[in-house]
Amino acid sequence: MKHLLIFLLTLLAAGLNSGCATYWQMKRVESNQTVMQGQLLDLKARQAALEEVVQLLKNDAGRLDEAARRNKVDALTQIESLEQQMRSLQARLNDLNERLSRLNQKLDARPTRTDSTMQGAASDAGASYQEASLDFSRGHYPLAIEGFREYLRRFPEGEMAANAQYYIGEAYYAGSDYPAAVEAYEAVLNGYPGSGRAAAALLKIAYCYLAQGDDNGGRAYLERVVREYPASAEAALAQARLQAR
Repeated sequence: MKHLLIFLLTLLAAGLNSGCATYWQMKRVESNQTVMQGQLLDLKARQAALEEVVQLLKNDAGRLDEAARRNKVDALTQIESLEQQMRSLQARLNDLNERLSRLNQKLDARPTRTDSTMQGAASDAGASYQEASLDFSRGHYPLAIEGFREYLRRFPEGEMAANAQYYIGEAYYAGSDYPAAVEAYEAVLNGYPGSGRAAAALLKIAYCYLAQGDDNGGRAYLERVVREYPASAEAALAQARLQAR
């Protein structure tokens, strides 16, 4: 009887350990998916910014006359460099999309039976952020804004908080609501000054002012990007925009 009891307890412990391992494996997959979703949105935003600068440079190069041929060659060289960056970004986007697809397949195949603790953990920060990100990627900007705000309300110190605030600005920018976009981007600068989104937020504020016809305000923010984040990709974009004006 004693040996039978020990045997049963050993089986129970093994089952619990296996269940915990499976649960944390699932959580790692979900965490990786959240990070990659953020990277995907970031690459799309950078690609859109590059395309805008390339078009400006092309327009500027087309207006140059014969006397400015050397400047035209320099501009075209810069265009080729930016287009190469865009091709590189597109390759990374394709790779991320493929990896996200594989992660989604893993998540779809996860066990459906969970205890109450696991069910509570399933509706965590990652799931909330992913839902808002999907709305953004599908162009459902009002829903994305609502989702990112809900994420910030529930997880103000979450690892994706700066991203959520930034993409609220991106959603407003995509809808041409530039004053609201500026307010959202300013919240990134004020609330998350040390985040990786600060330079991008500063650049997009400049774009908002320029889109509204405020050349002085736009130039001031472009110069801030170059001055405060000189080694960033955003600084290169800001410098190109300044030269194209």
